[in-house]
Amino acid sequence: MIIYGMTIVCICLILPEASYSRGSTAAIHDQEMKILVTGAAGFIGFHLTKHLTESRPYSTIVAIDNFKPGYEPRLKEDRAIVLLKMGVNLLYGDVCDEVFIRYLFETHEFSHVIHLAGETGVRRSVQQPQDFANSNIGCFVQLLELIVPYKVHIVYASSSTVYGPDSSLPFDPTSAHGSASNMYALSKMVDEMFADAYCRESNTTILGLRFFTVYGPWGRPDMAVYKYAHNLATGKKIHMAIHDSDKPAVRDFTYIDDIISGITMAMAYHPDECGEIFNLGYSEPHSLEELLQILKVEMGIKEGYVEYVPLSPYELPITHADIRRSRERLNFAPTTNLTKGIHKFVKWFWEYTSQEQSKQEKAILDEMLDYSRNLKTMIVDNNIKELNRIYNDRLTNLRKYFREFADREGIPVPPRRENIQFIFKQGLVPVGLKVMYSSRDAHDREALTAQCAATEVCVAVTTDGHFFSDLKPESEWEDSGDPSIGVYLADIDVCAFDLHHCPKHSTCVSEGSATYHCVCHEGFGTAQCLRLYSVEAVDSLQKEEEEEDYLNGADRLSARSGKEFVFFQGVDSVTKDGDILYISEEVDIDKMKEICKSLRSCIAFNTNGYLKRTIQPPSLRPHWSGDLLGGLYILDFDYCSLSDSVCPPESSCQKEGAGEYQCVCRDPLLVLDHETNKCVRATTEEHVTDAEEHVADTGLFKDESSDEVEVFLNDGPFDDTIHVIMSVDGEYWIGLVTAINSILQHASQPHTVSFHVVLSGAPPSFLQSYLQCFGFTKYVDIEIAQMDPTWLKSEIKIHSDTNIVGNLASMGNYARFYFDRLFPNLKKAIYLDSDIIVQHDIKDLWREVFTSEYIVTAVERKSPTYGELFSLNVHDLFVRRYGYLFGSTDSTFNAGIFGVNLELWVKEGVTKEVEYWMEENSRDVLWQYGTQPLMLLSLHSKWGKLTPKWNRDGLGWNSDISEKQLQDGYILHWSGKGKPWLDYSLYKSKWLKWVPIPCRHHGQCVADDTQGLYKCVS
Repeated sequence: MIIYGMTIVCICLILPEASYSRGSTAAIHDQEMKILVTGAAGFIGFHLTKHLTESRPYSTIVAIDNFKPGYEPRLKEDRAIVLLKMGVNLLYGDVCDEVFIRYLFETHEFSHVIHLAGETGVRRSVQQPQDFANSNIGCFVQLLELIVPYKVHIVYASSSTVYGPDSSLPFDPTSAHGSASNMYALSKMVDEMFADAYCRESNTTILGLRFFTVYGPWGRPDMAVYKYAHNLATGKKIHMAIHDSDKPAVRDFTYIDDIISGITMAMAYHPDECGEIFNLGYSEPHSLEELLQILKVEMGIKEGYVEYVPLSPYELPITHADIRRSRERLNFAPTTNLTKGIHKFVKWFWEYTSQEQSKQEKAILDEMLDYSRNLKTMIVDNNIKELNRIYNDRLTNLRKYFREFADREGIPVPPRRENIQFIFKQGLVPVGLKVMYSSRDAHDREALTAQCAATEVCVAVTTDGHFFSDLKPESEWEDSGDPSIGVYLADIDVCAFDLHHCPKHSTCVSEGSATYHCVCHEGFGTAQCLRLYSVEAVDSLQKEEEEEDYLNGADRLSARSGKEFVFFQGVDSVTKDGDILYISEEVDIDKMKEICKSLRSCIAFNTNGYLKRTIQPPSLRPHWSGDLLGGLYILDFDYCSLSDSVCPPESSCQKEGAGEYQCVCRDPLLVLDHETNKCVRATTEEHVTDAEEHVADTGLFKDESSDEVEVFLNDGPFDDTIHVIMSVDGEYWIGLVTAINSILQHASQPHTVSFHVVLSGAPPSFLQSYLQCFGFTKYVDIEIAQMDPTWLKSEIKIHSDTNIVGNLASMGNYARFYFDRLFPNLKKAIYLDSDIIVQHDIKDLWREVFTSEYIVTAVERKSPTYGELFSLNVHDLFVRRYGYLFGSTDSTFNAGIFGVNLELWVKEGVTKEVEYWMEENSRDVLWQYGTQPLMLLSLHSKWGKLTPKWNRDGLGWNSDISEKQLQDGYILHWSGKGKPWLDYSLYKSKWLKWVPIPCRHHGQCVADDTQGLYKCVS
């Protein structure tokens, strides 16, 4: 059957993974993806769709291919029949049909688009340039125009033909295009330009792949591999292209499985800049003569009639892919050489050419055609109800096809889901892994539960249309308090259906409707079901490492020879699959060292008994949450050379010292994002400055006509750099370093926090050396400014009981009124007293401060009120100064934690007002609470409110604060005399856990008064 001018579309409900065992980590589901593949009946598109069906548990795939007769149409039809027999849902449509494509996007809400459709072939492009321009350029631009607003991840096919005869070998994807020698090459060049332009304009992820001479089973019959095999098998003459004195053309032949691997890696890759292009090739070119000889051997044919013909002027004599960039960024590593690949191709070739289409197979194709026509009609007529009905009917048939396919191929599948009932949990919002979302069916119980029942991986669906493939225990769910919402739980045994996330070496145990727990196998324990220590366990690990040659184990053993462990008190390292063994008995440090050194993969362990194969960079290591004396032991060797470095591929690992390393982005205009562990475009002035300095040093990217470097900044709702001001006097600096440590440990992006410290009563070099004892000056941005006491008009007289409230008028307190002088370049900042610890991401506080319209933003305090705090004398002075009277019940705020807009502070002359009240208070006793009333009087009606959790104060005197209040507070504040570093302080344990360890536990930080410095002394 020959079908012209049509496009094939497949909407695939993907069922189980091809390779998993019950109780495995992966089970049968992965992250939610809804993928549109264009070119499903083409060579690469067919293999990609087949691969996703066999190995990926995505909820939906849609694939499109134009059945234009560029070569033998039966091959495309047979590919489609293979997909149909696997349970893939195929529909006819048209990639340039705007109405149809829009319907697919509105229906399926795609997360990814893999665009493989288009005209192919250098020679055909010379003969039919208009077709290539329309299909490859016109339809691609229309597709981009339509789908860019949906913010999907787009991967599109380019070609090695974009490299011209003037391109140097091997072809580097970062170099400029060559000169286009044919319409096919030109169309792909233009595609890359449009992709770059749409990416920059819309901030959509668009990634290009240049394929190099792809071959393998189901390959194109117009390509050399298939043509040579066909002509050898039929005894026909083989035309071999030659160039330069009869040299056969050379091609970088790439096996289809390696191409599919590269595409799936590109689907998971998120470029940090527009215009990223990758070569996908084997990177070992072979001549056409070599290809023919390998084919003869594999096909068992000794003779072949060869006619040498001149290479077309539109084709390149040699292609050779430089895949270093693909290896570094995509982890692309082709594994199939030409001999191995031709062996697989020949096996398929003999099987395929000996078969014919059966009537049954044609019937499957005809059924798909009828269904497609009906669906297309209903899309045009907008008949949604009937559309849903036939769609669900077809899903039933597809499950039958898939199970037949799985039985043939030995793919394990879960039991059939039949007559599934649902239990409704009112008011609850579940927590778990979402697999898809249907806004169209929201609050339609019948539609939601029917779709969940029809979806093999669905265990629950919420009333607003979120489908889950895995749920955490109900105790972790949120009670919304809203009876109109809830979740429908499938009344199934998730263990029997493999819909669980039990780790390797464990068994899933059902607890009822969609709930379960995991039981570790004998010899394994912890939440991860790690191997538990025993002599036999160590022996088993050693054998596994020898068999697998784990991570270049011999090199690792050599690198570790003679090295010792360095201890980092108060920190840990947590990486995915980073733990390899757990010692459950009481930890013996010397024994741990001995065991770790005996294992090739072990490079560290913590005092809780976990042996580790990977460690995090220092800036990402979490604070130790257990015993205050616990921490992390790391072997002191160059682990940057390890193949399992946690640095991203686009960066290099640089050793900084014992147990320390950092990741440095190779691109000088990128910086490392510690939250995502990826190199990203610089978005702050500091990062841009670093990038510019790097560029100036290296001479990279410099415009010959200009001395300037152009750097693009991302627009955002607020400044990415978080500015924190703190103030200290000449003592109790332990409070400062503890506060800083707590901020960094809870920050999602610690590298974006910039500290500005006001120092009184000591030289800055003294504090600088103290901070060095704790390692802060190396990784943390800290600016120190010294308070000038001559700025004060007069000092506040202290009349309050300092035994209760402490000294509220130290020089550090006065610094709050002179931030504009101390830090003239700051526009907005957060101020924190040093008697605090932060228990939440400081970025959220910065968001409130940065978006506030007030001069100061602070947490409201109901007592004391203005009326309770100030006497009638102050009332009279206030009225004379400002012309109105503050309310006696007006709330106040605690000035130990606040946000400040310094531009407004200067504009409104707040410092002048503060100094007025200083002078008035010096003449008479107007209040008894130090410097804080100065801010209250100067800023009445000019301050805004922060979220209350940002200041859980009173820890310095109030013994009635509950544990829940302490846990819920974003910042704990020891306001009052009982500072947390004092022996008699309340809630001291809350503060102690964030006290950093000086000198890496190899000494104490001691003041050397003769030099005016602090030093680490053993």
